[in-house]
Amino acid sequence: MVQSNSFRLQADCVVVGASFAGLACATVLARAGLRVTVLERKADPGEKLHTTGIIVKDAIDQIALLDGLPAELVHRIDGVRLYAPNLRYVDLAAPGYYFLATDTPEVMRWLAAQAERAGASIVYQKSFGEAKRTQSGFDFGDLGTAVATQPPGGSAGRTRRGPNRPNRLTALEHLSGDSQN
Repeated sequence: MVQSNSFRLQADCVVVGASFAGLACATVLARAGLRVTVLERKADPGEKLHTTGIIVKDAIDQIALLDGLPAELVHRIDGVRLYAPNLRYVDLAAPGYYFLATDTPEVMRWLAAQAERAGASIVYQKSFGEAKRTQSGFDFGDLGTAVATQPPGGSAGRTRRGPNRPNRLTALEHLSGDSQN
């Protein structure tokens, strides 16, 4: 954990928010050898959560990071009832399908610990303000910079292009080897 008052960003990748997705990405990128910094506005990744705390079978089957999830943080259930604000609901259940009901604050703390063990730095109580593109990466103002680098073992020339995808590899493309032009 990095104290926000002494923090100066030096990273290959900056993740904004210590959410489930943010921490999973940070862990994967750090394991791939990138210098990763997560900026989190809260003091604790398990505080003030806005989620059901339910993990679907598809996520459990496809996200290797969840293989090490401690059993005491989850409870397997065969179906769920989801309510809308107007109290209408839908029941979700199917043969062979299941969900994990979680102790969500503790799952988030566990995910943060996994990201840090992989080498990511998490800076708590540090809100993201803005980032400006520079020739060598991004300038985050008083936070510091992130320098554009070639992914470890990657090829800077193999990218996807499109209106929302500038010439770069995404983390998932790099890690999966899916970097079609």
